[in-house]
Amino acid sequence: RAGALRGERALRRPDLGTECLARLVAGAVDARDAHAAAQAVQLAATFRTGGDGDDASVVESAIFRDAARTAIKRAGRDAFWDGQLLEGVATELRLTRLFEDAWDDDARTQPGAVSDAVDHVHTVLFNRLLATVHTMKLLGEDEDA
Repeated sequence: RAGALRGERALRRPDLGTECLARLVAGAVDARDAHAAAQAVQLAATFRTGGDGDDASVVESAIFRDAARTAIKRAGRDAFWDGQLLEGVATELRLTRLFEDAWDDDARTQPGAVSDAVDHVHTVLFNRLLATVHTMKLLGEDEDA
């Protein structure tokens, strides 16, 4: 059935689906691939467990959280979260040439070019910091850690 799953948010076999998504994120963390780990968490956040009256996000399930936190602990929590933040910022900044163009000889003569680039970097950094903190909260990371 083409497109049969488009309207379905819940996993048909919640434990199996959650475990697969947990292994995906754990594998990315173990491989020290910050981009793939972030993508795996984002993918898992789009699914609901939908099992036994529990309609929580897969990311909020104990199976997923435990697997992700264990992998993050193995990788080194600070190093992992720093990598998440820096990879997110780098990915966002690659989407535009605004920052690069601001340092061209022609652009420096245009009023506001450098200021616009600095504002853009500030916005990207702030947004990625919020996204990283949100992911940390989804995974149940301790605020004190």
